[in-house]
Amino acid sequence: MKRLISSKNGRESYGSKWQNTESSSDTESDDHGLIHSAETAQSPNHEHNENQIGQAPVGSNETAPTITHHEDKENQIGRGNKKRRVSDEAETMYRAAVEGDWLAAEILLSRNPNLARDYVTDEGERALHVAAAMKHEKFAEKLIDQMNEDDLLLLDGRGYTALCYAVASGAAQIAAAMIIKNRKVIITRDKNNVTQLQKAVLRGNMKAVSLLLPLTENENLSNEEWFDLFLVTIREKMFDVALELVEKINFLATMVKEERTALHVLAQLDISNIVSNTWRFRLLQIVFGVDVTEFVGKKPSNFVKLAEKLWSEMQKMDKTSLLELIKTHHILHDATKSGHVELLTMLTRTYPQLIWDADSNGHTIFHIAVAYRQHHVFYLIHQAKAMIHTATVSQDQDGNNILHLSAKLSLRPLYETRLPPVALMQRELEWFEMTKRVVPPSCEEMRNIDGLTPRELFSKEHKRLLRESKTWMRNSADSYMLIATIVFSVLFASAFAIPGGYNSETGKAILSKSKSFENFVRGEVGGLAFSVISILLFSYIMTSTLAENDFRTILPLIMRFGLESLVGSLIAAVIVFISLFQLVCGKFLEQHTTDVLIYAYCVWVSRNLVIQYYWSIYTLVKSIRGIRHSLFNQHPTASTS
Repeated sequence: MKRLISSKNGRESYGSKWQNTESSSDTESDDHGLIHSAETAQSPNHEHNENQIGQAPVGSNETAPTITHHEDKENQIGRGNKKRRVSDEAETMYRAAVEGDWLAAEILLSRNPNLARDYVTDEGERALHVAAAMKHEKFAEKLIDQMNEDDLLLLDGRGYTALCYAVASGAAQIAAAMIIKNRKVIITRDKNNVTQLQKAVLRGNMKAVSLLLPLTENENLSNEEWFDLFLVTIREKMFDVALELVEKINFLATMVKEERTALHVLAQLDISNIVSNTWRFRLLQIVFGVDVTEFVGKKPSNFVKLAEKLWSEMQKMDKTSLLELIKTHHILHDATKSGHVELLTMLTRTYPQLIWDADSNGHTIFHIAVAYRQHHVFYLIHQAKAMIHTATVSQDQDGNNILHLSAKLSLRPLYETRLPPVALMQRELEWFEMTKRVVPPSCEEMRNIDGLTPRELFSKEHKRLLRESKTWMRNSADSYMLIATIVFSVLFASAFAIPGGYNSETGKAILSKSKSFENFVRGEVGGLAFSVISILLFSYIMTSTLAENDFRTILPLIMRFGLESLVGSLIAAVIVFISLFQLVCGKFLEQHTTDVLIYAYCVWVSRNLVIQYYWSIYTLVKSIRGIRHSLFNQHPTASTS
């Protein structure tokens, strides 16, 4: 027989091995020729999550209506402790269900129609359960046509309906066929008291959720179950489903569990539309100098709509209770840590006094924005002129001002893991300098409880990161310089090994009048020049002391120019190779092939020059703006201090 096995991703599927039980001492026949394994099988769902989401809380008087499963003698036998053996016809039916062989199943059903509903394995599995788990849509649809409505409510030996397996495997078409046959299957519950909708949400099966949600009535689940389901959709970032739920059941927005609402859960959610591939961050941050944090914090529209809906419903609550609920768990602080500017804007627009709310350490949202490197929140709060002076000069329990917090390592885990150490060091230096521009000069000399100024604390906190950055920079420069040296050696050697030789009278190359020879010379000159430049730049990095402040501007700039020069030398080497090949092989390659490469090479060089010019102007403009803001914003605070 075939067994249900657990896969790495948590889903169960049917294994590929057959096992026949022949020993009569291990099995016992009954009237139906059915057997049930005494072994404890795994559930096709996340049982620990389903136990939490499917059971009503202790002391709750509200219970959701349940449907009574169709019970028969087979179910009673299947749930017993005796191990029995199925018939040969049942085993053949099982094989047909596993393989999706409807022709074989149709022949078996013509002989014994009960095979559509009977057990077909030792564990009490039925043909429809197997077909749903294997996602054989055509087989399952035809089998459903052969069954009665009540047959769809039958449980297997593990206590699950066929719809459970269809939802677990993501077979939305099979689930739809079952619902069309008998809508009662929607509200059936498995042995963990979990409905099909809850199971689909836990699995993240959007097709099944979109199918089951409109068909599930409010009374099918208790209020507690609806709220738990709503929170799961938010945590799983299924914002479309969550929005549909809260529009369908409005009280979910204001329901409180453990002194928290759905808005609290939303505020703690970390959302970023930056692609998590590390190489893209390195390409943008190191090579092209793009400030990747400019793109962090932008939210999908459904997230914003959900937040607005939740807040609009919560504003219908009593004002005193609402403020107490927000302040108790510092929802603004959670939103600041996650970078949810939309939530901060909505809440502070209604209750501006919330920006002064401090946690047990004396940190306001301004301090938290700096500690978690949320620059969108930082700029938003920076517009509140009245808050700047108090927030910048205030000290926490450890004597740290806001510049001390900027000097500490980032508390944002994803921010650290996505970037290489050099890029992270650059961003940390940028944050420290940016924070320094908005605080009074006196903050730079303040000492915390350990007697450290912000600059001293920065050096202490970033000692390990600085060491890793130096190692990364030197190792990278060493590898790149090796490549540049090899390219230089190859190009230099090829310059004195011209195909065709030299004219003994004039000393010129015999093929010097060829168009390919001109391309060869251009590639040689360009490749040698770029390789020498890259070697010199990487040599500077190798011999430099790599001071702390160098990682902010000079080292990333040198690394960028060095990499671009190295790429230029590699392209030139390719042009030299093609030109030499064309000189040797004559008209084997058409002349326009090399010309296209030459033009592409020129475009590439021009593009790099434009990018460098653009980012130089961009950096200059940002610096001027920073100086302007610093002048206009520091005077009042400095004079006051």
